[in-house]
Amino acid sequence: MASDGFDISAYLARLSYGGPREPSLRVLASIISAHATAIPYEDIDVLLNRSITLDIGALQQKLVQHKRGGYCFEQNTLLEAALETLGFQITRLGGRVIRGRPVETEAPLAHKLLRVDLPVGPYIVDVGFGSLTPTGPVALRLEEPQTTPHEPFRLMPFGDEFVL
Repeated sequence: MASDGFDISAYLARLSYGGPREPSLRVLASIISAHATAIPYEDIDVLLNRSITLDIGALQQKLVQHKRGGYCFEQNTLLEAALETLGFQITRLGGRVIRGRPVETEAPLAHKLLRVDLPVGPYIVDVGFGSLTPTGPVALRLEEPQTTPHEPFRLMPFGDEFVL
C-alpha cells in the first residue's frame, strides 16, 4: 500500500495524539487506543449502498477532515497508512466475522485487520470492529489472555486459522 500524500500530522491531530512517533510497541498501543477512542465505527455509507472509496485521500477527507467514522476497510486502511508512514512493518489480513454464531460457521473473508511485526514479535491490530474493537494490540500468541485498555482478548487456534 502506498501511503504517499498521507498527512500524518492531520491524522495524529484527529486522534489528539502528540506522543513519540517511532515504530515501537508503546507507540503502537497508544495510537490504537487513540484511534479507537477518536474515530467511531460507522457503516452508514455501506447500508445506504453509497460507493466506498478506499484511496488514502478520500479516507483522510472522510475520517480525518470531516470527522466521520468508517467500517473495517476504511478504518484499518487509514491506520495502515499511518503506521507505514511511521515506519511500522504491516501485513494486511482478512478475517471472518462469526460474532453471535458458532465458531464452526462458514463465513466469508469479509473483514480487514492488520499484522504489525515488531522486534518483540508480531501483533494483530484492528480498529474497525465496532463495539468489540480491541483497543490495544494483541500479541500473536495463542491461548494467552491479553489485556487491552477496555477488556482482555485471547487468540485461539481453529484449524489453520485463529479465533479472537
